[in-house]
Amino acid sequence: MQFQTSKAGAVQLTDLDEFLAELLRLIPMAASPDGHDAAMRRLFPRPTDDPDACSDWEEYVVPDLESHFEYVNDVVRDDLAALGTVTSEPPEVFEIHPDHFDAWLSALNQARLVLSERFDLGENDMDEPFMYLPDSPRAMAKLQVH
Repeated sequence: MQFQTSKAGAVQLTDLDEFLAELLRLIPMAASPDGHDAAMRRLFPRPTDDPDACSDWEEYVVPDLESHFEYVNDVVRDDLAALGTVTSEPPEVFEIHPDHFDAWLSALNQARLVLSERFDLGENDMDEPFMYLPDSPRAMAKLQVH
């Protein structure tokens, strides 16, 4: 896979093989905490020990964050539709429009945080040599975080 920019400022991914296309397709799913307690705490940390402030946080801030996370993942999911399905050949060029950069960065960061919590991946895990084990969800998560 190679990265380049178009004259319009879009990021273009070329030479995208089926495996890398599938990793991209997994971003919205990887970004979903799906009720996983540690991932939820990482995405929506308590701002303080004050119960009143935390109650306000839950009532006023968390819904906005949830809405934002849903929006950015929808943007990424819509962009990923250009990749086709798992059974189709990836396009020669996959393009991310400049207006979508923030959504992509947010969704990628959200996926990184959720995967790290779901699979208990820490800094030390990221420093270890990578060994892909096809039947290991943790190894796949580590590959996605990288």
